[in-house]
Formats: sequence, C-alpha cells, structure tokens
Amino acid sequence: MKALSKKKGLSSEKTTCNDLMFNSIKWVSFFLGTFVTMPIVTIPFGGRLISVFTLVYFVFIMIIGLMFIKNSIRIKIGRKTKTLLIWFFIALLSSFFGLLFFTGKQEWFNATLSYIPKIVSFMIVLILISSSKHRLIIIESFFKGFIFGCVLNVLWACIEGVVFYTRGYSLNNQIFKEYIKTLPSNRQYITIVNSGGIRTPGFNYDPAHLGGIVPILCLYSLMKKKYIYLALSIIALVFSQSTTGLVSSVILIVLHYKKISIYKFNINYKKLINALLVISLVVLLVLIPERNNNLSESLKRNVEGFSNRVSTVYVSSENSNIRMLYHLYVPHAAFYSGIKTITGTGFGTASYAYVHDPFLSDKLNRTSKAPYDPESTYISYLFNTGIFGLLLYIYLLFNIYLYYNNTWKKDPDLIILATIGGIILSSLFYHYTLTAYQGLSIIMATVYMDVIKNER
Repeated sequence: MKALSKKKGLSSEKTTCNDLMFNSIKWVSFFLGTFVTMPIVTIPFGGRLISVFTLVYFVFIMIIGLMFIKNSIRIKIGRKTKTLLIWFFIALLSSFFGLLFFTGKQEWFNATLSYIPKIVSFMIVLILISSSKHRLIIIESFFKGFIFGCVLNVLWACIEGVVFYTRGYSLNNQIFKEYIKTLPSNRQYITIVNSGGIRTPGFNYDPAHLGGIVPILCLYSLMKKKYIYLALSIIALVFSQSTTGLVSSVILIVLHYKKISIYKFNINYKKLINALLVISLVVLLVLIPERNNNLSESLKRNVEGFSNRVSTVYVSSENSNIRMLYHLYVPHAAFYSGIKTITGTGFGTASYAYVHDPFLSDKLNRTSKAPYDPESTYISYLFNTGIFGLLLYIYLLFNIYLYYNNTWKKDPDLIILATIGGIILSSLFYHYTLTAYQGLSIIMATVYMDVIKNER
C-alpha cells in the first residue's frame, strides 16, 4: 500500500509539473507574439535598456529547450520545415562568405557578423518548435498574441495622433526618451514630427514597420468582420503616413476581395456602426479644440505630405524616386557584384554595389560608403543570401501563402494568411531584413503547415 501511495504521489507531481510547463509555454508564446511587434518597449537592466521582446524570447527558448531535453531529445522536422532550415543554412553560409569578402572592411564585416547570432537562434527555435509535442499550442498562442500586438500598435498610433493634434507633442518621443538615446545621433526621435504633421510608428522605431503591420490587421479585420480593428487601422495609417502600409493594404484587400465579399450579405451592422463611431470620435477629438490655432493648417500639411509621398514614391516616374532606382539598377548591381550575387554577403550588406560602383552611387546620389539594405526586402535578400537564397525564400513564402489561402476559415489559419500576405507585399516596398515578427511568423506558419497537413 505504501509503495502504491508513493507511485500515486510521484504521478501527481509529474502531472503538476507537466501542467505547469504546458501553461508556461502557452502564455510565454502569447507574450512572444505580442511583444515581437513592440521593439521599443524596453526595461532598464544592468545599466542598459533591454527589449521586453528579447527577454521573452530568451525565456521562450529556455522553456522549449528544457521541454526538448525532457522528451528524450528527439528531432522531428517536416518537409517544408526542412526547406526553411535549408534557407537559414544558406543565409549562414552567405554570412561566412561575407566575412571573407569584407576582411579589412571593418564596418561591412561587422554588419555581416551582427546578424549571425539571429540566424542561429532562428534555426534553433525552428528545430525546437518542430520537435515539441506542444507545437500546436505554441503556434496558436503565438499568433493570438501577434494579432493582439498588432491591435495594440494601431491603437497606440491612434492615441498618439490624437494627442499630437490636440496637445501638440509626441507621446513616443516623451515616454521613450531613454530609448531615443540609444539611436544614432542623427535620429534622436522615434515619431517623426515635420512641418506640423506627425508620422507615428506605433510601438516601432520607424513608421514603415507599422506600415508592415497595418495591412495584416486590415485584411484580418475584414475577413473576421471586426470593423473596429479596421477603423483603427485606417486611422493609424493616416497618422503614420506610411506609403508602404497604404499600398500593401489596398493590394491585399483587392487580392482577397472575393473571400471578403462572401460575407457581403451577412454584414454585422452593429459592429460596422461602432467602427464608424470610433472614426467619428477621433475626427471630433482632433478638429473640435479651438486652443490649437494651427490645427487645421497642420492637418492640411499632414494630408498633403501623405499624398505627396504616395505620388512621389509610387506614381511619379521621375528618376528621383529612390525605390524605383533600386529596382531599375538591379541588373547593373548584380553585374558589378559578380560572384557575390551568387554567394551573397550576409544580411545588412546588400548595398555594396550601389555605394561602391561609381555609376550607381552617382545615380543614387550616395556619398556615404556605410553598409545598409535597399528599400526592398527582395533586392536585399538577392545580395544578402545570393540568387539561390532569394529564390528559395520566394518559393517558401508563396508556398505557405497558397496553402493558407485554401484553409483560411478559422484562426490561426486566417491570421497566418493575412500575415504572410502582408509580408509578401510590404517586402516589395521596404527592407524588413530578418525582422523578428516576420522571421518568427514564417517559422511558426511553416511548422504549423507541416503538422496540420499530416493531420488533415
């Protein structure tokens, strides 16, 4: 009887431990998804600022690592997961090639080196999630947290816009003063205030990053009939002046019009009215106060600035359009790079040909020789990971997108469809080089696809 009692006690302890581990990974995954959209949210630690996302990411890796060891260290990798792992391996090889090419060019060498830990961490996370018996709950919790983080971003952008036009100052630039001190000396701000107008990035350090999030939430809110989310997204888009967000949102909605229109005879008018009330409330908050005499002029400049950005970046055919020039001179840059176009030189170094070739540097009016990535993820990845790395990346993205385009009825499939669709489009207009939310979303979506395909 005593032996039986001992066995029951051990079994109970084991169950409690498993439940604790399960609940921990569930909530940590949720917070990982939330804070991956908020890189400027930091806490002081050891005399410096540490991103909350970085801390959650570390805890996440520790927990799934312990679970991996506890479950006899058995690696399970699906077909598409292997393909993604190969892409990360190609990126790693490209980085090593870059270290060889840039020996003696310290700034370029450091740019390549700085991304290697991130590549390795993504490879580890990919293997650990794929091998975890709790991988479904990890992925589902992550995407719940991710869409929640997107909502918080657009809500904060709306609040900051209203405060700016009613009080005359940027909340981000006030609240995140300590974070601003960590930015380069020529960029001592988070939210851009120019000519009385505002460009808010939400909880990001650049409005273009909010522009990558807004299209995701726009499509998701339309397909889920969450019109308040859509209203907040539209307002955030206006306050951010992100041309990337605007164009990507429009194209994404047009591409999925048929799926959205399935529900045109089943509109939730109560939700729609609530959304319109939210927009009206924001407009009233911004327009009514008479204490700001320059308000109407500021708003006018803000709208004009946004329309000019759209016209200059996407409509005008003048050669001053920097994004158009990057695309126009890809063949020239590839020829100048030679073998480096095949091998790649690591993330953050895609501009090598654009700044070192006298012809291209003159066309782009570049005087600095510092490394950076051009404003297109696809161009950047061409020179970062080489032609084979780019082709494999595009193949993976579209393969994931097409799969979820057929299985979009419920979350998290719908969230993944909106996320991957947003990534594909926004990447045309900005360099989201190994951005955390994109990298982790692609990892989660790939593993989830492998698991679900085997179960359905």
